[in-house]
Amino acid sequence: MIALFRSEFLKLRTTRTAVVLALGLLAISAVAIVAVLIVSEALDASVQGDISGAAGFSVLFAILFGILVMTGEFRHGTATPTFLATPQRERVVIAKALAALAGGFALALMALVVVYLIAVTWLLVTGESILLFDEDALRSVAGLLAASAIWGALGVGVGAVVRSQVGAMIGALVYFLILEGLIGALLSDISPYLPGAALEAIFEGSDELSSWAAAALSLGYAAAFCIAGAFVTARRDVS
Repeated sequence: MIALFRSEFLKLRTTRTAVVLALGLLAISAVAIVAVLIVSEALDASVQGDISGAAGFSVLFAILFGILVMTGEFRHGTATPTFLATPQRERVVIAKALAALAGGFALALMALVVVYLIAVTWLLVTGESILLFDEDALRSVAGLLAASAIWGALGVGVGAVVRSQVGAMIGALVYFLILEGLIGALLSDISPYLPGAALEAIFEGSDELSSWAAAALSLGYAAAFCIAGAFVTARRDVS
């Protein structure tokens, strides 16, 4: 399994798609933090505590990244040699999930580095107090790293179940941007426990979930999709 994980992680580090995603995220994060710094009238503790939000697109990029990790095998026709090399297809899905988890974490970390570099430089130039490393700010950073890592693995599970790259990406975006809000409005009792709501609760908790409980629930969603994806992949024809 370690060798398989290393192989999958090597693929991630050497594929053009991963590089394009990373560069796109870094560009968006840079624009976002500059906009926050320009628009904010006072960079007080409250504003600086939420500064990691400029890298918030990391979560979305992480799930898309995970989907690409899994569905790329089918899209580019590399699934056959991959499964011939590792006949236990479940192990391939697990290795991809772990690699995407690490990849999601790495995407968020790179975005945060860009955000913090720009923010610290701005604060030094303007003479403002630097409060970016206070407890609240670091808690938000930890939440973003955890959420991005978990959703990277979730993307692999979604990709394994759906298999179609375009279908999985569009389906994920439609669900999280539209459908979950509708479901939450109709079924208010379960809305705090839906995937998107659980993700948001990782950062500051909610009335129903603490940050730790939200992270555990999000991890449960990722594990459930990966298990379902492994089951489907093991029984589905590659062609």
